[in-house]
Amino acid sequence: MTDSALICVPPDRTAVLWPHVREMIEAGLAAGDEVLPDGLLERLADGRVLLWIAVVDERIVAAMLTALLPRKSGLVCKMLATGGTDFDIWKGWHVRIEEYARAENCVKVESECRPGFSRVLDGYRTVRHVIEKRL
Repeated sequence: MTDSALICVPPDRTAVLWPHVREMIEAGLAAGDEVLPDGLLERLADGRVLLWIAVVDERIVAAMLTALLPRKSGLVCKMLATGGTDFDIWKGWHVRIEEYARAENCVKVESECRPGFSRVLDGYRTVRHVIEKRL
Protein backbone atom coordinates (compact mmCIF):
# COMPACT_ATOMS: atom_id res chain seq x y z
CA MET A 1 0.00 0.00 0.00
CA THR A 2 1.26 3.48 -0.87
CA ASP A 3 1.46 6.01 1.95
CA SER A 4 0.61 9.45 0.51
CA ALA A 5 -0.16 12.90 1.89
CA LEU A 6 -0.75 16.45 0.73
CA ILE A 7 1.08 18.94 2.93
CA CYS A 8 0.86 22.72 3.05
CA VAL A 9 4.44 23.70 3.84
CA PRO A 10 4.78 26.25 6.65
CA PRO A 11 6.19 29.48 5.18
CA ASP A 12 9.30 29.30 7.36
CA ARG A 13 10.16 25.87 5.86
CA THR A 14 9.79 26.70 2.15
CA ALA A 15 13.43 27.74 1.67
CA VAL A 16 14.58 24.32 2.89
CA LEU A 17 12.25 22.47 0.50
CA TRP A 18 12.62 24.81 -2.48
CA PRO A 19 15.62 23.00 -4.05
CA HIS A 20 13.55 19.78 -4.04
CA VAL A 21 10.47 21.28 -5.74
CA ARG A 22 11.78 24.08 -7.95
CA GLU A 23 11.93 21.95 -11.12
CA MET A 24 8.37 20.72 -10.55
CA ILE A 25 7.09 24.28 -10.20
CA GLU A 26 9.08 25.40 -13.25
CA ALA A 27 7.58 22.50 -15.24
CA GLY A 28 4.10 23.65 -14.20
CA LEU A 29 4.87 27.17 -15.38
CA ALA A 30 6.47 25.94 -18.61
CA ALA A 31 3.10 24.94 -20.01
CA GLY A 32 2.22 28.64 -20.06
CA ASP A 33 5.69 29.75 -21.20
CA GLU A 34 6.22 31.63 -17.94
CA VAL A 35 9.19 31.92 -15.62
CA LEU A 36 9.40 32.04 -11.86
CA PRO A 37 8.27 35.52 -10.85
CA ASP A 38 10.71 37.86 -9.16
CA GLY A 39 10.31 37.84 -5.40
CA LEU A 40 8.62 34.43 -5.31
CA LEU A 41 10.81 33.11 -2.49
CA GLU A 42 10.04 36.19 -0.42
CA ARG A 43 6.30 35.72 -1.02
CA LEU A 44 6.63 32.07 0.00
CA ALA A 45 8.59 33.02 3.13
CA ASP A 46 6.01 35.55 4.28
CA GLY A 47 2.99 33.37 3.42
CA ARG A 48 1.53 35.45 0.56
CA VAL A 49 2.10 32.38 -1.65
CA LEU A 50 1.82 28.88 -0.23
CA LEU A 51 3.75 25.78 -1.25
CA TRP A 52 1.87 22.48 -1.21
CA ILE A 53 3.65 19.15 -1.71
CA ALA A 54 2.37 15.67 -2.46
CA VAL A 55 4.46 13.10 -0.65
CA VAL A 56 4.36 9.39 -1.48
CA ASP A 57 6.38 6.97 0.63
CA GLU A 58 8.45 9.90 1.99
CA ARG A 59 9.22 11.14 -1.56
CA ILE A 60 7.98 14.46 -2.94
CA VAL A 61 6.18 13.63 -6.19
CA ALA A 62 4.40 16.94 -6.88
CA ALA A 63 4.35 20.58 -5.88
CA MET A 64 1.83 23.38 -6.24
CA LEU A 65 1.74 27.07 -5.43
CA THR A 66 -1.42 28.87 -4.32
CA ALA A 67 -2.26 32.46 -3.49
CA LEU A 68 -5.33 34.21 -2.13
CA LEU A 69 -6.33 37.11 -4.36
CA PRO A 70 -8.98 39.74 -3.68
CA ARG A 71 -11.43 40.21 -6.56
CA LYS A 72 -14.65 42.17 -7.01
CA SER A 73 -16.61 38.97 -6.41
CA GLY A 74 -14.66 38.14 -3.23
CA LEU A 75 -11.51 36.31 -2.21
CA VAL A 76 -10.21 33.76 -4.73
CA CYS A 77 -7.76 30.93 -4.12
CA LYS A 78 -5.66 30.63 -7.26
CA MET A 79 -3.62 27.52 -8.02
CA LEU A 80 -0.60 29.16 -9.63
CA ALA A 81 1.63 26.32 -10.80
CA THR A 82 1.53 22.55 -10.49
CA GLY A 83 4.11 19.99 -11.52
CA GLY A 84 5.19 16.51 -10.62
CA THR A 85 5.04 12.80 -11.35
CA ASP A 86 2.65 9.98 -10.44
CA PHE A 87 -0.41 12.11 -11.26
CA ASP A 88 -2.89 9.31 -10.55
CA ILE A 89 -1.80 9.34 -6.90
CA TRP A 90 -2.14 13.09 -6.26
CA LYS A 91 -4.74 14.22 -8.79
CA GLY A 92 -7.37 14.46 -6.05
CA TRP A 93 -5.46 17.09 -4.11
CA HIS A 94 -7.69 19.83 -5.42
CA VAL A 95 -10.22 18.68 -2.81
CA ARG A 96 -7.81 19.70 -0.01
CA ILE A 97 -7.17 23.02 -1.75
CA GLU A 98 -10.93 23.58 -1.91
CA GLU A 99 -11.23 22.82 1.83
CA TYR A 100 -8.46 25.30 2.55
CA ALA A 101 -10.15 27.93 0.33
CA ARG A 102 -13.49 27.49 2.12
CA ALA A 103 -11.76 27.87 5.49
CA GLU A 104 -10.25 31.15 4.21
CA ASN A 105 -13.72 32.36 3.08
CA CYS A 106 -12.88 32.23 -0.61
CA VAL A 107 -15.72 32.42 -3.11
CA LYS A 108 -13.94 30.19 -5.63
CA VAL A 109 -10.81 28.33 -6.61
CA GLU A 110 -9.30 29.00 -10.01
CA SER A 111 -6.33 27.86 -12.03
CA GLU A 112 -4.72 28.63 -15.33
CA CYS A 113 -3.58 25.16 -16.24
CA ARG A 114 -3.22 22.68 -19.04
CA PRO A 115 -6.57 22.00 -20.75
CA GLY A 116 -6.52 18.38 -19.59
CA PHE A 117 -6.91 19.36 -15.95
CA SER A 118 -10.52 20.50 -16.50
CA ARG A 119 -11.33 16.96 -17.63
CA VAL A 120 -9.87 15.23 -14.56
CA LEU A 121 -10.76 17.63 -11.72
CA ASP A 122 -14.36 17.11 -10.58
CA GLY A 123 -16.53 20.19 -10.73
CA TYR A 124 -14.09 22.38 -12.69
CA ARG A 125 -14.96 23.88 -16.06
CA THR A 126 -13.14 25.99 -18.60
CA VAL A 127 -14.26 29.61 -18.29
CA ARG A 128 -11.71 31.40 -20.44
CA HIS A 129 -8.88 30.71 -22.80
CA VAL A 130 -5.65 32.61 -23.00
CA ILE A 131 -4.61 33.62 -26.49
CA GLU A 132 -1.47 35.40 -27.57
CA LYS A 133 0.34 36.67 -30.62
CA ARG A 134 4.10 36.39 -30.65
CA LEU A 135 5.84 39.43 -32.05
